[in-house]
Order: sequence, then structure tokens, then C-alpha cells
Amino acid sequence: MKIKFAEVDAEKTEIRVLRNENLEGTLKLIDDSWVFFSDDDQIDPIDYKNNNLEEVKEEIKLAYEALD
Repeated sequence: MKIKFAEVDAEKTEIRVLRNENLEGTLKLIDDSWVFFSDDDQIDPIDYKNNNLEEVKEEIKLAYEALD
């Protein structure tokens, strides 16, 4: 399993999260906090309450590793 992150905009306020080349969702910087919006409509957005993108990326990678 490979998690990748792709910047959507030049301001780096929106990041796509890809797992094995499939879109899993989008990270958006909202009010100084990263929020993950899943591509699955049945999953509620996850507010990481953190504005450090690298820390949030690491949390997401660990969460997907736990699923495998």
C-alpha cells in the first residue's frame, strides 16, 4: 500500500490523498486546521486540529497502515 499526497492549488491549502493511485479524499486547510474529506460520502470529515501538514500526513499514513 502506498499513500501519496498531491497538491491541488499553489497556496497548498488543498491536498489530494491517494492510496495505490486511487483517490481516498482531500485535505483542506480550514481556519488554520487540516480537515480530511473522504471520497466516501458515508465517512464524516476528520478535523486534525493541527496546521502542520507534515504531522497530519504522517497521521494519515499511520491510519492507513493500520487498515492493512
